Amino acid sequence: MELDDIEGDPTSNGPEVLAHYDDVLGFLIRRTRQRSEAEDLTQETMFRFFRWQKGREVRDTKRTLFRIAQNLLIDRSRRVKTRVPFEANLEEDLAVTEVNPNRTAEANERLVVLRGAIASMPPRVRQVFELNRMQGMRHREIADSLGISKSTVEKHMIRALAICRSAFEEDV
Repeated sequence: MELDDIEGDPTSNGPEVLAHYDDVLGFLIRRTRQRSEAEDLTQETMFRFFRWQKGREVRDTKRTLFRIAQNLLIDRSRRVKTRVPFEANLEEDLAVTEVNPNRTAEANERLVVLRGAIASMPPRVRQVFELNRMQGMRHREIADSLGISKSTVEKHMIRALAICRSAFEEDV
């Protein structure tokens, strides 16, 4: 799914969705108390909305976005609950020195797919993605350093994540 596909779709609520970006982000910041995690969840919310609504008419965009965001918070909560027992055995797991060749090969294949997805991104989208995901810069910092709006950074990140998802879906 490309951002251009969303904007060219007559049933797309693209501008309306992006108008609610800050509302969803604020909601998620209040719930997670971590801005960077809230930004990631907001991007995921937007991505899931666009993927879900493609070709559908959505009556209440804001309500749908908040429902998706709430579901992501529930998923996050479930992951945190399952992570605690895992972390309790972390020392024991780290003591294991045996290398599993199958897992190593699988990880290398996924890395190749991810590198290919990043390489296929338009230059500005790739630059924004790398600054955010590899250098840990926040959207506002990226916008200021590149001389673009925060909204443009958000659009580039949505597009970058869609490219990555698409690459992994094609690889399956």
